Amino acid sequence: MGTINGLPGAPVNEKISGTALGCSLKYQVVEEGASSPVSVAVGATDRLTSTHVEASLPVPFSSDSGGNTFRVGVGASKIMAPFVPYAGVDYTLASIAGDMSGQTDVTLGTVIAWSAQGGVFVEDTYQLIAPFAGGNYASNQVAVGVGYSL
Repeated sequence: MGTINGLPGAPVNEKISGTALGCSLKYQVVEEGASSPVSVAVGATDRLTSTHVEASLPVPFSSDSGGNTFRVGVGASKIMAPFVPYAGVDYTLASIAGDMSGQTDVTLGTVIAWSAQGGVFVEDTYQLIAPFAGGNYASNQVAVGVGYSL
């Protein structure tokens, strides 16, 4: 749940508030070990969102929207300490205000572990996007992050 005010280039006194509620499930299908060289997992996520926008200038207006996003995917990883390379494919289907869009992501990355609980993530994700209004396009994202499990 959150509220945003004062976005650059936004109408005067614009305020955006929204709520997102979701649930994710992940199941490890194959565990890396004597019988398999890699771990494989499948997962699904469902998220409901609602947004309210208000602005006072140049013309007063308010708007409400909401939607549902459903994502399914599969991923595989291999422990080669301190590296844990991984690959994943997922598909997202979004319905926002009755309009449907789809997106397929292919991710390749690795965790560089500094301990059993922490590591640095480096990944590249290629996206194929089919937006509401048509005009399919592709996007590429490179990400770096730090993760630590308590």
